[in-house]
Amino acid sequence: MPYKKLDDPRAVLVYSVAEVASLLHLSKAYVHRLRRAGLLPFFNLGSYKIRKQALEKFLEDCDGKDMDAILLDAEREMRIGEVCCES
Repeated sequence: MPYKKLDDPRAVLVYSVAEVASLLHLSKAYVHRLRRAGLLPFFNLGSYKIRKQALEKFLEDCDGKDMDAILLDAEREMRIGEVCCES
């Protein structure tokens, strides 16, 4: 596939949650869990989007790791933070 320049209207700059789910063969719910846990840096531009470079970095960083365990740990930390902040 030839390289696409940024000014090429076919260049992919960002992916939606559904596109990430499709690319990674995951459910949209799992991608949203990664997003809420802060593991995938989405931003909201009408709907949640992630830059192509950020997704590629995530994939490089998680290579060889058990992302299910990392996600569960991140979610556990989020719940602990919520409990601590309720008082």
